[in-house]
Amino acid sequence: MFGVGLSLTITDFIHIFRHPRAFFTALSAQMIGLPIIAFAISLLMPIPAVLKVGFIILSASPGGATSGFLTYLWRGNVALSLSLTAVNSFLTLFSIPIVVNLGLRVFLGKETELHLPFGKR
Repeated sequence: MFGVGLSLTITDFIHIFRHPRAFFTALSAQMIGLPIIAFAISLLMPIPAVLKVGFIILSASPGGATSGFLTYLWRGNVALSLSLTAVNSFLTLFSIPIVVNLGLRVFLGKETELHLPFGKR
């Protein structure tokens, strides 16, 4: 991932800030669209509730370093891919507890609160 990032210049990221539509569209699809689709599939498919919750957890998980590498290999917009990975990884600190708790309540009827220790030492 570091090597892929070295191939970028500041102008690659400036283009994203000047034309943010693709960034926000992709970020919305990852943060909102994927969990909605996962919930819809989980509601419709006759699979065990534990697998449904696992499916929800996967939909809430951030994209990884592999996406940036594959984007580089396929000559895509690497700056956009890396920016999405960085922002999505940060936002999932807040979204994963919400989405996973919702999945637990809907499919397992559990009231267990999943939370991440922000600000605790």
